[in-house]
Amino acid sequence: MMGHSRSFGFSLSAALTGVLALVLTAADLWGQVASRSKLTSAERREVTKLLREYGDLRGQPEEQLAVVEQLVEIGGPAIRQAYEAVVREMAPRVERYRQKFGQAAAQTVAARSAEANVMEVQQLRARMVQLWQDASILQDERRSDSDAVLTRLNELLLVDRQSVLEAHAALGTERESLLEACHAWELCVDALYQQWLQDAPESVRQEAPPPPSFEEYLDRAEELAVRLAMPMDAESRTVLATNAQLASRLDPEESAAILAMNSLRMLLGMRPCMIDLRLAAASRDHSQDMQNLSFFSHESPVPDKGSPWRRAERFGTSAGAENIAAGTASGQAAIQMWWNSPGHRANMMSDSKRVGVGRSGVHWTMMLGS
Repeated sequence: MMGHSRSFGFSLSAALTGVLALVLTAADLWGQVASRSKLTSAERREVTKLLREYGDLRGQPEEQLAVVEQLVEIGGPAIRQAYEAVVREMAPRVERYRQKFGQAAAQTVAARSAEANVMEVQQLRARMVQLWQDASILQDERRSDSDAVLTRLNELLLVDRQSVLEAHAALGTERESLLEACHAWELCVDALYQQWLQDAPESVRQEAPPPPSFEEYLDRAEELAVRLAMPMDAESRTVLATNAQLASRLDPEESAAILAMNSLRMLLGMRPCMIDLRLAAASRDHSQDMQNLSFFSHESPVPDKGSPWRRAERFGTSAGAENIAAGTASGQAAIQMWWNSPGHRANMMSDSKRVGVGRSGVHWTMMLGS
């Protein structure tokens, strides 16, 4: 089944995925630009001295920040080296925090689930199926009742990340400590981003999102941890953990869309779909064509890309369904548009096991496969 949707007016703030690898990959790309320039012999000696000072100042974030500022001022490869030094120091702390938050989220969700009425969960899921299948239910009633079912399932099966922080005071303290120590990281990332932006084509500069903030990264890491803590079988947990790694190779909003869709599936008792990077590439390619050639259709005017099935084949995979949308840069908003459309929702809630999402500007394509 195929579906499409066009809607303007959905505007949710852009957000990054909660996967540190995504930020590191982006910064690595920007750093390639910085590495193309050269340092003089005197600058190289100064960089070596400053990097040694940075290491000697471990545990003194304000003093380390001053050293990083000097490295950024030198510019070029010095920024990349400063970034790598900062990441080497911060990555273990971030990983420890991520693990602690995941454990705390699991404890909080387990306590909530123990209180949940299993019968009520089953009744809510059955009600959702009825809403999808009963043609006599009016559209407004269907949407209102669906929203109510999802809200109640969230209350029974999930906790928000702020609740986890409130229930574990020590975790909140550690989070604040990380935020206090992140200024050097953000300084390096911003400098790498600006150098990359200077060399980027005009079309890329116009659509480039702002550089990531460390707090946005933590927000998304916590959100992912809460989703991973949801009651699920071992296979579903493996899929989500694998997706968290694969997300580093997607646009942040593409991975946000997949996480949002999988969250809906799991709330309704279904297994999540595994990210298929080939489907993602095929989807992104179609979204780019729709944007660049000003069309909106499953049928492409580009030779050898006429149908979704042919486009999937070109990227070495297969597809059984496709959704398209336009009018938002937000992955969550795209999922919401598709959720509110019966055909698109049926695609997302099918027995598919693989998914790829590709965005270009405000154009979206989702491809699903068995």
